Amino acid sequence: MGLEFQAMEMNPVMINNNYSLRMTPLYHLILSKIAFKKRNGFIASKLEDKIDDLRGGEDVYAKDYAFGETGYIYISVKNVKKNELDLNDENTIYIVDEAGLGLIEKKLNENDIIMSRSGTVGISVLVTKDMVEDRVLIPSGYVKVIKVNKSELNPKFLVYYLNSPIINELLEVGATGKNQKNLPHSAVFDLPIPEISLEMQKGILSKIEIIENKINKLKQKIKTTIEIVDEVFSKELKINNGLKKDNTFFFNELKLTEVDGDRYIRIDPDYFYYITSYLNFLSANSHIKFIELKGMITFYETGKPIKRKDYSDIGTSYIHLVPRDIKDCEITLTEPIHLIYQKGEELREYRCSKGDVLLVLSSTVGDCAIFNLSDNNYTLSHYMARFNIKGINPKFLVYYLSTSPIKNYFRAIETGKDQKNLAQYYINHLKVPILENQEKIVKEIDEKLKEKVRMKKQVMKLKEDIDEIMWTELHKISKKQIEDDK
Repeated sequence: MGLEFQAMEMNPVMINNNYSLRMTPLYHLILSKIAFKKRNGFIASKLEDKIDDLRGGEDVYAKDYAFGETGYIYISVKNVKKNELDLNDENTIYIVDEAGLGLIEKKLNENDIIMSRSGTVGISVLVTKDMVEDRVLIPSGYVKVIKVNKSELNPKFLVYYLNSPIINELLEVGATGKNQKNLPHSAVFDLPIPEISLEMQKGILSKIEIIENKINKLKQKIKTTIEIVDEVFSKELKINNGLKKDNTFFFNELKLTEVDGDRYIRIDPDYFYYITSYLNFLSANSHIKFIELKGMITFYETGKPIKRKDYSDIGTSYIHLVPRDIKDCEITLTEPIHLIYQKGEELREYRCSKGDVLLVLSSTVGDCAIFNLSDNNYTLSHYMARFNIKGINPKFLVYYLSTSPIKNYFRAIETGKDQKNLAQYYINHLKVPILENQEKIVKEIDEKLKEKVRMKKQVMKLKEDIDEIMWTELHKISKKQIEDDK
């Protein structure tokens, strides 16, 4: 019944994914949802008819990245969140002035819409006046830029519409690629856009903005995990060393003999900033006993690689954890990878055990969590490691690894230009403080993180309210349009 329904609803011309029909259950599940919404939704036209331009971003090479702030910021997928441009220090890439000037014609302008075209595709954010008032934003090749025809569409209305779950699903279906998703222009051009007036769009926005104001007030109260752990650890350790990124001061500050165990001397400013930050942290806390992590590790194992053919398109009891599953010191299974039965059984001896410390070795290097899930059918990607420790509270270690000085340490010793990697040598030689009140520190951070989770859930509920407002209002308008036609 399901496949018959989809065959009737789907126009084969719309399925432009690598010139072939995809017959996976997940593909049809998503497409059937869209067909249902479309059948019961609004009078629509294509987005292609409502915009002035759709273009890709620009490729900038690492040699043109700047150390420290410049007037040119390179906008990557990491910066693009739903209705938000995230320009925190961790995600922001600055471009040297010479390269930035050469790309000035490609800059983002007020009311442009940035959309992620790779990874998690279709996430959109509106460029506002304050974003480009005193700096130049250059879009990377992994995002798309939409210029709206403002006589047809309100850019802000379009962003909320694009970020609604049903449109995200439609864009996901239109994406190509097995492991690394990519969004073709055609999938964006073919999006159904409601035929409603600018006045109606403004009316829907006015209701949404009431909710958005509540979200913004909540967000101002939510601290990052690094801010929370730094705040608690600073009661016992000197965390903030006052360093600022600068191109000149490191060479006199750092003794080469202190960079021990490295196979070569790195002289880029990034390295000196981060390693000096870590060394200054150790120096400022010299009155406290530190032990290298290798003296605490009783077991260490990296994860195992799998191939795309090992993925299961339906839920199974075998889950393969990857770096994106570790965030804010927790395991977050938002998009879990399920393995087929045969692969799950093959990796049985490498399954995670309760109490394992999980550490990300690639991409988001240094992210970590305690494995505390009741089901033991979880295995690790080869981009991660698990280990056991003695003589220290495992959760205390996870929180310590999430402080800013240790994040700086990971940034200093990670290797690779595009895909970062962390070698076990540097994990072994990481120095850990031996503090008496570990349980107290863990308890305090636990409570603060629980409060953070509670407020984030409130934000998520409010975002669901925004989606409900959007589609409820569109259906009301659609009903009136149908009645008027009759």
